[in-house]
Amino acid sequence: MLLSNLPSALMLDTFEAEDWARLEQVEHVLTQLMQAIDWIHHYTSHTVESG
Repeated sequence: MLLSNLPSALMLDTFEAEDWARLEQVEHVLTQLMQAIDWIHHYTSHTVESG
């Protein structure tokens, strides 16, 4: 679903400044999300359960 909402190569030609700013915001949020997922994966894979 996410990929279906990405702009096509033809749409990129018609992007305006506001569109580029929004795209940068989305990329920033997705980068933060991926870093958080990596952090969670790293630390949960090293967690030892007691009991």
